[in-house]
Amino acid sequence: MSRTSGRSAAIGFAAGFALGGVLAACAYVAWAAGRQYGLLARLAGQLSRRWPGNETEIVGMIKAASEGVGDGAAAGMELLRSYGFEPVRLASGFGPGMVLLTLAGLGAFLGILWWAWRRERRRKILRIGELTAYLEQSNRKEGAGLLAGREDDFSPLQDEIYKTVTALRLAAEREEKARREFADRLADVAHQIKTPVTSIAITAQALDRTGNDPGLNRIRRQTERLEQLVETLLTFARIDSGALRLENKAVDVYTALELAAETVEPVLHRRQIDLEIPNHPGISFSGDLEWTAQAFINLFKNCADHAPQGGRIAVEYGENPLYTEITVRDNGPGFAPEELPYIFQRFYQGKRSVGDEPGSGAGDGRDAGEGVSHGEEAGQAVSHGEEARPGVSHGEAAGPGVSPGSSPAPRLNREKGAGLGLALAKSVIELQGGFIEARNLPEGGACFTVRLYCHRDVTFL
Repeated sequence: MSRTSGRSAAIGFAAGFALGGVLAACAYVAWAAGRQYGLLARLAGQLSRRWPGNETEIVGMIKAASEGVGDGAAAGMELLRSYGFEPVRLASGFGPGMVLLTLAGLGAFLGILWWAWRRERRRKILRIGELTAYLEQSNRKEGAGLLAGREDDFSPLQDEIYKTVTALRLAAEREEKARREFADRLADVAHQIKTPVTSIAITAQALDRTGNDPGLNRIRRQTERLEQLVETLLTFARIDSGALRLENKAVDVYTALELAAETVEPVLHRRQIDLEIPNHPGISFSGDLEWTAQAFINLFKNCADHAPQGGRIAVEYGENPLYTEITVRDNGPGFAPEELPYIFQRFYQGKRSVGDEPGSGAGDGRDAGEGVSHGEEAGQAVSHGEEARPGVSHGEAAGPGVSPGSSPAPRLNREKGAGLGLALAKSVIELQGGFIEARNLPEGGACFTVRLYCHRDVTFL
């Protein structure tokens, strides 16, 4: 209903009600006049029968009394009261019918008011529901069209909603375009780097005839590090461009954690770190097994990098009707408080951080523990050229070029990590609709908390 038609309806309703009131008043006056006339007629008839031949005088007295002429009203009222005839007795003539008629009129009036209120309220509810549905469609990106043009109390709100939704849609389109352009540039840079790095690695392998040349071994380690960085950047490019699609299946938590633990086992064994993963059967979440295992590889590697020699990493998990929660704790120094809000940002490196490979989890504002050698990697364990799956294999070392029995490299000889491990873990978790946070424990050490939805039919965006 437009504002003009609504105003016209209100005016029409008021005019109709006023006309009805006037007609009702006229009807009441006519009824009261008829009743008074009947009373006078009965009085005249009785007087004429009592004093026949005096009709003219009787009619004259009645006419004078009805017109208010004469001064006998006081004496007459006194006479009537002396015989118990009070004014209230005249009200008995109204009878139950008149009372019912009055109540019916009042009820009709209240009913019309209630109907008008309900009608207006229902119109407002429908209008609000229409605007809400439009916002929901816009939020789901279903291409909500324009609403029917109308003029009412909600028209200003509708105009503002149109403006806001249009501005947000344009901003989202610009953001999506910029994100895809960045992902394309990142993938292009990664591919451009990959070719010469592979050539360097092949050349170094061909030159090292004995296999014990320290310089060539270092070249191989650095090329492996660069190759791993390229794979991680390509993964980020696929995530940013929306090309990375994860499976949506029921994943047993213990299976995913064990798969991740087997990959980092050489690092844990070398540093004598105890990784505790309890087996709670029947606890699962909805997601992708291999990519979730990859995220926990990065978390385990981060904890291993910062736990002391002979330290401990404890994992615990449980579920409720909404989500499955997994916590990973270590007994290291914890996070630098001022850098805690930034540790999941890409390429972020704390002032005190040292690490090895991209995706290793270093560079998060914590002091790394001793004894992490070149080439240890908990980032993408993808074989070169594979992009579809993370490629985690049981029992595989944490990175290329590291044998389980190799001695740890001196701390000062290690390079800073690229700061991509925790960022990659966060991206993978959030791509599955999950949540991850990091905090310091009161008793010391760091704690990662991951929440993933319980298994149900959901679709990853």
